Amino acid sequence: MNTNVIVSKWLLLPSENKTPKYYLVRNFNESPLFTQRWRDGRVSLYLHDSDKRSEEHKEQTPQKFLQGKNGINITGLKFVGGGFDKLCSKEATEVFAFGEASQKRFVKGGKYNYMYPHKNDAYLFEFGGLSETPQGLLPTYFYFVIFPDCRNFAQTLCTEWVRGNNDELEWLVQGLETLEGSVCI
Repeated sequence: MNTNVIVSKWLLLPSENKTPKYYLVRNFNESPLFTQRWRDGRVSLYLHDSDKRSEEHKEQTPQKFLQGKNGINITGLKFVGGGFDKLCSKEATEVFAFGEASQKRFVKGGKYNYMYPHKNDAYLFEFGGLSETPQGLLPTYFYFVIFPDCRNFAQTLCTEWVRGNNDELEWLVQGLETLEGSVCI
């Protein structure tokens, strides 16, 4: 197993008046992402629909994206095997996605991109469960796995995970509760 792999679990805590947030509840290994705490002292992310999905660019534009503190886009989510709609239509109990960090050190407004140190890494996600929110159906949880220096293999790693051919990934996600990691909530 690659001991530099970063694994984290995030839970949805819906809010009636605000955009629902996903809070970091467990992690194994450290990432700059885990230092970006909000006023409530917790690490959280937003899951948004992509606002750039026009018909002519639909295939190249991620369906969803994760946004962190200070409006930093963590990654666009490219779903494998039917996508996010399969989860929302209850055709699947879990869906998988991959993504990558921006290659820019500074992003909109001159803000430092705190995911820049992970610019060459592969991001893999497993989304599951469903919750009704004012914004519609959203996954109840997701796992976020960062594979160091594997950016060019993100889609392949994710596809193999969907097919059940990646024992290391499955072990990391299933074992997150028992690994020596941090409990964050």
